[in-house]
Amino acid sequence: MGKRYLVNAWVPHELTGAQKTRRMEICEELISKEQQTPFLHHMITMDESWIYWENSDSYHHRSWRGAGDQPITEVRKSLTPKKHLLSVFWDSKGVILMDVLSANQTITAEYYSHLLERLKSLYRIKRCRNMAVNETYLQHDNARPHTAAVTVAKMQSLNLIRIPHPPYSPDLAPSDFYLFRPMKCSMKGKSFSSAEEVQQHIESWCDDKPRRFFADGINKLPRRWRKCIEHRGEYFDHMLEEDES
Repeated sequence: MGKRYLVNAWVPHELTGAQKTRRMEICEELISKEQQTPFLHHMITMDESWIYWENSDSYHHRSWRGAGDQPITEVRKSLTPKKHLLSVFWDSKGVILMDVLSANQTITAEYYSHLLERLKSLYRIKRCRNMAVNETYLQHDNARPHTAAVTVAKMQSLNLIRIPHPPYSPDLAPSDFYLFRPMKCSMKGKSFSSAEEVQQHIESWCDDKPRRFFADGINKLPRRWRKCIEHRGEYFDHMLEEDES
């Protein structure tokens, strides 16, 4: 019949017309800015993701069974697995700051502002640049700790210029569309006994990556901005799967 059996395309949010328009506006703004005053090589991108102590190979195990046979039973894992929130700040040269949130702690504007202070110190050391003199751009999402007045004031004091990021747009955030996926693939099938072991694994994984790996992730942004505009603000990740792999 000419049909194919395909897995449904996953999208993170049902975008409204206004949100699609805003995505296009910001992408147009960033394309224009990059053309007039290139900033990608002076941009730090940041995002958070959950990391787990136990990482199974797959979420659903299947097996071939004979007619009338019952499926193999498995003990359901705890609904509250051990996990920690990972924050990663990185640029075209590699990771600058990695932070694993302590158990039972949440990110607040004050905590995030403290991370920005640490970022300032590490950036000066690792990139040999004075953030008080040279303009440095920061891309992060619109989570409340990132947009709070305390954070905005801290960014101004550090001379960090925020790159606008449209809401509900992981397809335009390098950590989401590029970094976290292979990072988490490296953890599949592995078990860790502490948050420190998890962090050590991630740090080792990042250290093993050539500088080109991180540069490629940042340099994919202009094409994604253009794709967003071409698709009238709609999600387009399923159109780039082969290119991004």
